[in-house]
Amino acid sequence: MAMKMGAIATAAARMIWMLAGTLNAVNAMPTPAAPKTANP
Repeated sequence: MAMKMGAIATAAARMIWMLAGTLNAVNAMPTPAAPKTANP
């Protein structure tokens, strides 16, 4: 039981890290899709 919960927590953490990484990559691109960087 504990191992299953640990594996689920690890998978969730990996998914969160991947989402954060993709969001950072999109924000770093000076494209019209990212007005934060396109219009500083």
